[in-house]
Amino acid sequence: MEDADLYKGFSPEKQAEYEVWLMQRADQGIDERVRKAVEERVRGVKDKMHETMKQVFEQSREAEAGRSEEEKAARMAELKSIEDALADGLRSASRQRRRRLRR
Repeated sequence: MEDADLYKGFSPEKQAEYEVWLMQRADQGIDERVRKAVEERVRGVKDKMHETMKQVFEQSREAEAGRSEEEKAARMAELKSIEDALADGLRSASRQRRRRLRR
């Protein structure tokens, strides 16, 4: 083999195979890096969300602890009316949807 033979390169077919192989290897590395980055990002978002929820729960407990029994009963009555209105709206929407599906 002559030194010049080392620099001739591959046949076009062999070069195409090599390029495909290189892209597949690069994709594998990229996929793994992207997967890890997404996992880390999701974990960070979950941690922040959980911390926020803990703060909201604590604030809610503190607010409830400071209320008198009358205030608590009034609050529950107010929430009951809201709950009833939501349930009525959902039942109505469900009936309307069933009617549309029967047509």
